[in-house]
Amino acid sequence: MSQDKILQLYEAAMKAYQEKSLDVAESISKQILAKDPKYSKVLHLLGCIYKDRGQLQQAIQFIQASIRTAPRG
Repeated sequence: MSQDKILQLYEAAMKAYQEKSLDVAESISKQILAKDPKYSKVLHLLGCIYKDRGQLQQAIQFIQASIRTAPRG
């Protein structure tokens, strides 16, 4: 999957999240992670999705993973 396609998917996931379509946002995010498991923005998005669902342990795990994989600088 090209970086352009991944970016398009990320934008679709963000739009779904903003529209409160959490299942759609989660599904798209997991597609991205299957191709790029260290995409920190997607890890963070999944953390937000799980937080909104009240699944706090999973939310914490994804947020921590997003911090570990975020670019430094």
